[in-house]
Order: sequence, then C-alpha cells, then structure tokens
Amino acid sequence: MKIFKPNWVKHDKGQPIFSIDIHPDGTRFATGGQADDGSGKIIIWNMAPVREEPISDVPKLLVELTNHSGCVNVTRWSRDGHYLASGSDDSIIIIWSLRYKTDGKLGLENPVYEQWGCGHVLRGHNGDVLDLSWSHDRKYLASASIDNTIIIWNTLKFPEKVAIIESHTGLVKGVSWDPVGKYLASQSDDKSLRVWRTSDWKEEVKISEPFHNCGGTTHVLRLSWSPDGRFIVSAHSLNNDGPSSRIIDRTTWNTEMDFVGHRKAIEVVQFNPHLFEREKGGDSHGCLAIGSRDRSLSVWLTSYKRPLVVVHDLFNNSIMDISWSKDGYQLMTASLDGSVAFISFTSEELGLSLNEYRFDELFMSLYGQKRVQSRGTHLIIENPSLLTANPGILEGKFGPKSNTTPGKTPPAIAKTTPPTASGSVPTLQRQVESRTPDGRRRITPVLLNTVPQSGLSDSPFSNSMIMATPPKTTPTKRPHPDEECTASPTPISFAPLSPVNEPPAVTKQSLPKQEAVEVTGSGKGKRVKKVKITNEESLAKHSKPCLQKPHPPINNYLDCPSLLPSLSLQVGGVSLEATNGSGGSTLSCKGGDLAWSLLLHSPVLLLGASLAVTAVCGNDRTMVLVSTATGRVLVSRILLINDPFQLKVSSHYVAIATVNATLSVFDVTGTRSLVSGASFHHLLTAAGGATGGINIEITDTGVPVVMTTNQSYGYHYLMECWVELTHQKEAAQMNPSASGTDISTHPLQYIQSVSGTRTSSTTVTSTEECLSFLESQLFRSSCLQSSVEYESLLKRYVTYLVNQSLSERLREVFMMLVSCCNHTGQGLVPASVVTGPTLNQLLSIIATNTNLQRLYAELKLVFDSIN
Repeated sequence: MKIFKPNWVKHDKGQPIFSIDIHPDGTRFATGGQADDGSGKIIIWNMAPVREEPISDVPKLLVELTNHSGCVNVTRWSRDGHYLASGSDDSIIIIWSLRYKTDGKLGLENPVYEQWGCGHVLRGHNGDVLDLSWSHDRKYLASASIDNTIIIWNTLKFPEKVAIIESHTGLVKGVSWDPVGKYLASQSDDKSLRVWRTSDWKEEVKISEPFHNCGGTTHVLRLSWSPDGRFIVSAHSLNNDGPSSRIIDRTTWNTEMDFVGHRKAIEVVQFNPHLFEREKGGDSHGCLAIGSRDRSLSVWLTSYKRPLVVVHDLFNNSIMDISWSKDGYQLMTASLDGSVAFISFTSEELGLSLNEYRFDELFMSLYGQKRVQSRGTHLIIENPSLLTANPGILEGKFGPKSNTTPGKTPPAIAKTTPPTASGSVPTLQRQVESRTPDGRRRITPVLLNTVPQSGLSDSPFSNSMIMATPPKTTPTKRPHPDEECTASPTPISFAPLSPVNEPPAVTKQSLPKQEAVEVTGSGKGKRVKKVKITNEESLAKHSKPCLQKPHPPINNYLDCPSLLPSLSLQVGGVSLEATNGSGGSTLSCKGGDLAWSLLLHSPVLLLGASLAVTAVCGNDRTMVLVSTATGRVLVSRILLINDPFQLKVSSHYVAIATVNATLSVFDVTGTRSLVSGASFHHLLTAAGGATGGINIEITDTGVPVVMTTNQSYGYHYLMECWVELTHQKEAAQMNPSASGTDISTHPLQYIQSVSGTRTSSTTVTSTEECLSFLESQLFRSSCLQSSVEYESLLKRYVTYLVNQSLSERLREVFMMLVSCCNHTGQGLVPASVVTGPTLNQLLSIIATNTNLQRLYAELKLVFDSIN
C-alpha cells in the first residue's frame, strides 16, 4: 500500500474541498469546493503526477470552472466519462462537457489545458444540492438537496425531470443507485434510509431503527451499494451509541450487521467497483472505504471481520468524499482541511479482480441477467429460487414446467389429413421429439400422404377450368395519357367530343375471333371440347366508355402592361433605353464610359436594371438577362409561364411576376433559381381582391416582397412561404422614423413606411404588446435578411428584457444565437449579426441588471467557449 498527499492539489488558500471524483479513464480527477470569495470552484487535475513522481513538463492543473455562485458540494463523472455533473449551494446543477484541449496558453493567471463548457443547467431544487449519482444504465441522474427532495433527471433529454421524490421530511444528504437497476437508495436527516422503486418511483422500504438517535451532525450522508447489488452500506448510524455504518441486506432489508470502530459520525461510504478473489475460482468478496469526522479512513474487505487498514489522522478535518479508480486498486479522498490523499493497493492486499465473465455469471445466478451496461430495459429476477423452479426463465421461456416424467415418452399419434373439398395440400404434422433415460434424442416418425408417381399432387384448383389460347391481336393506338377510362354497369350518356380527341373506337370487326378449350371432370373422366367466343361477347367484356380529361385553364388575375414605343431607365448615372420596332427591339446603354447596344428578337414590355444586371421581358413571354457594364448576354430567352406583370432587379437578383400571380427569383451570379413560380394569389384575396395597388420589390439580399394597398408580405426562403411584414394594428410610436431610408439599406423600415403601418394611432398599453411587436420585428428583419435592422432590434429587445428581468426569454434568445454560432441554427439569424463584438455588447447589457448575475455568468461561459 502506498499513501501520497499531493500538496499542490488545493483550492485557493486552503479552502475546503467537499468532493472528489476520479474520471472513468483514470487520466484526470475533479475536485469541488469553495473559492476565496465564497463562490464555488471546480478544478480538474491531471492524474499522472499523482500516480507517479512529478515531472516538470507535465501539467498538474488542467482547468478551473467557476460558474457556480455558491460552494460546490459534489462533482460526479458520468459512467462513460463524457460529462461532469456538479451540485452547489446555489441550488443548481451544471452538466459540463469537454470542448477542446489546448497547449496551455489560454490561461491568464494559470495555464488552461482543457476547455470545458456548460452544456446544461438543471434547475428544480430550492436549496443546496448535496449529492449526485448517475444510474448504471446512464439513463438517469439523481440529485439530493436540503429542500428535502430528490429529483430524477432524464440524461437523454436534459433538463427534463422524470420524477420529484418529496417523501423525506429532512435534508436529503446522499443518493446511490442499485447496480441491478431496480432501486435508488437515499439517506436523510429525517433519521431514515429509504429505498425507491425505479419502476414507479414509489417507496419500497423505509429503514429507521438504526438512525433513531442520530442527530444532524454531518455535512453529507453518502451511502453506497455493493457492486453485486446485494447490500447497501449506510453513512452515519449508531450501534449502542457508537458510530457505525449499517449493512442492509437486499433480500430482507434487515440491518443486523454493521461496520464499527470510528469515533465520530461517518460522512461517506464508497464501495470499490470490483469484486475480488484470493485465488482463481475462489470465493469472491467486496471492498469498501469509510470516511469519518474523526479524520480517519478505514478500508474493509467483506471476507474479514476486521478492517484491512485504518489510516488515522490522515487529515486535519473531516473526510468528505471518497473515489475509487476504475481498476479498483487506487483510491482518492478529500477533506474539509482543503487537502486530498491518494492511496494505491496491490493485488496481494485486495485480491485478484473478478473478471467480466465471472462477474456476469454471478449476476446471472442472482438476478437472471448480466450487469446493466446499456440503456436497454432488463427483466430483473430478484429471487434466486425462481431460477431453480423454472430453468427456462433465463432463455425467456416462461410458464409451468412440463408434466412429462423423465424417461417416459408421451404417446404421439400421427394423423393423416384427407384432401379437402377444394383439393388443397394437407399441412404436415410437426415431428415429435423426446429424450430417453440415457439422454439420447428420439424422434417419432410421422406418416405423410402418398405422393403420386408422376411427382405432381392433385391440383389445388377446382376440377373444371377454362384454358384460353392467346388471341391474335392487331396493334392498336396507345391512348393519350390525359384520357381516363371508367367502367360503369349501366349505360351513361356523354357529351359529344371532338373527333380529333376521341380515342380509337372498339368495334366488332376490330376484335379477333377466339377459341378456348373447356376441360370437365378429372382423371380418366376428363372431357375436352372447343368453345367459340363470339365478337359480341368479347365486345361486352372489353368496351369501356372513355372520356378525355381537359387541361385546367390558367386564370389571369393581373393585367399585362401595354406595349410602348420605348422604355427608359436611370441606374446610378447610367441610362438604359429599349426602343421597340416592327420586328423586334434595340436595347442601348449610355453613361460615363459605358456605351453599347443589343438587338432583341421581340418587342420589350418590361425593363429593369441594377449596376450589375439588366433584364428585359418581351411580348412573346421571354426574358433576357445581360450585363449592365458590357451588354454581354448572361442568360438568353428564359421562357415564362404567362405574360409578365412586373419586373424588378436589385444587385444580381431578378424578380419577375406574371399575370397569373406567380413570382420567380433568379440569382444571376450563381445562375440559379431561388424561387420558382411561387403563387401570391392568396395575398390578393387577403387584400380584398384589389389588384390596382400591387407592387413587387426585391431587396439587395434577394428577398422578394409583394406590397398591396395596405399590407406587405415577404417570402421566407427557409419556410418557403409568404410572411406578413406589416400590420395595421401595430402602434405607430413603436416604429422608429423611416425618413431617408430605402429598400437597399433598411428594407423593413422602408416597406412599413410605404405600406402605411405608421398611420395607426394605437398606444402601447402592456408589456405583452411591446414584446409581441419587438419579437415580430425581429422575425421580419430575419426574413428580409436585413443584418443592420436585425442587430438594432436585437439590442433593443435584449435591453427591454433586461429591464423587465425576463431571464427565461433572455436565455432562450441567447441559446438561439449559440445554435447559429454552431451552424445548427443557420438561417434563424443573419450571419453577420452573430459576431464576437455583438455578443459582447449583448452580455454587457445583461450585466447592467444585478438580478441577472447568475444568467450573465452562465452565458459568459458559453460565449467564451465559442470564441
């Protein structure tokens, strides 16, 4: 045995350490306690310098986590080591996860070699969280608190609560999971230890007798289950007024045995995760460590009546926590004096660790299953005698045992099933298998039906059948895809169709004569004769009335513009003009150094341009896109579905609306379609059917906008639908001034000012109205991909939430921004908004409200990890 106290493991200037836990892979360990300012601190340490002689170039402290505002009472690694859970006096639980490792240059005062981020914050307790425990199947996390409750958290759906157990009447100071998965045990200051069923979270048993005279003298009561699930060992109990750890038998819940010897109350008990044996194939035994307020540590083997070792005066104050390594031969313990100790054992001292096969074999004999290692559900056999009564239960074969006496074969009768009336093949009887007294298998033969010598059984069909010879057919015209044939039992009259669209008629002459062979009887009594099928009979079977499905008409809801002799347009000092002639038109450009002309094949109805692209729509339902700078044809003669209604160009985006109220948007740079024939007819209906005031716009980010006389709508690319950009009932004074704005810089303000939203005289009467308006504006600016407006509205919205102390809304908004940073929420927020400076400005706004300091600390950690 080796004992080592690393003096470099400490919190600030010797502050108390309340918890310690070794990582499952053995590379690091975590301590939880207090900082100099009274807040909580978690430190993750490197395990290598503890196990071996310190090496100068090996880091010791990996990272400090200081998000808790109160003392950290417990730290626990998940079973797979992916997460670290911490509970604190601030009544919250934080689930940490490793983000990345560094070279140690991130730290300011101390180097930081690992970056751990706050993945989840679990809220639900109203007091200090004193203990945590992860279930063996990794589905649950149990937390114990001084608010007298235990909360079961769903680890698959944090922060979902599975159950809240409120039966304790005193501070709950310890929780421990049953390795079998059937129970959860807890110990409390209400002088009881209780066991809860995981099936319904109800109380299985309450044990009070050993704890009647125990006072609330301990900080924690950390109990432990044995690794085979057969025993619970409690923390502080009394035996004739002497401190002890009571042993509770799983099968009867009796408490006749205990571990004694400590002089003061016992704070913590921790079973070694392994079972051991003195020699291969020998009896197995467990190992546990007990820490007490008397500053001593005792280690016990369940096969001995006395402790294996007792280490006195290991610390200057109470022992608070104990943790075993995964291999079972190393132990670490922490004390209120702010120090930790490391103890290593050998196989000669503890024994040989029971291998996985032996361990599973033991579980199988006790519970009818292997150890709980996964998330699956298992059948738990609590009574080993059930295995003797029904051996097949391990293979899932439930039910009463067979009444057959060994050595006697039950009589087997093989029945031959006669052919059925329809001549169907009889089903085969299942063979009967039995065993003789000497263990040999015996199969009783079953008589089968006689098979005909020809190798063919009787036909499974009826005794008479018609075998028709394939008719000689003449090729017929394939019907049109739009034609639909419908059979009817009664004559139906149809409206006369155009001879051109009629399908080929079915006549008597077009049907060939057919011959068939009719077979009657069976065996030697078969009779064969030819039968003629007349044209009339065939015609009755084949003729079906046919009706062509007409093409649906295309409705024109808007008016096509008139053809003018010429169209002109000014764009940034450049003049564009389209001159229509008898056989086509000429498009010319003049201004500055630009001078070009282009001959088009059809007269121009619409002209639109930006400094990048010029678009023209002809009266033959075509659209041509050319470069404004050179006149080079970029896209030639796009065919439109109908006559054009309006054409708008912004930057390198082109929007074209047709008279049947459909709209398409093209990205000329990427030569792709962003919107293809999206209908906006329902927007006209919402506007009362008026079409005179319809106007189409497109923003510099390529978002199309439909503006009616009193409403405006934008197309949301991700949702693929139109969304409302204005509403008459919104308060006028809530909109900032839109003077001097245009659609390229402030599209939302421009659209709302043009649509008349600001004419309302409604006043703000409630917080709900203000929140509704700001949240709607944020969504609208996101739809328009207007980064400038979104950022301004976001700061305004966050300021309002901070002033109202609406922490839950703030957290939800910031988590949305985080998802955008992680590229999981792309499109929710304009990309240019989610930047370090913007996020820091938002955090500084939250810092102005001292009631939100915990939220600030939580979000600051998240954003620091992202940056």
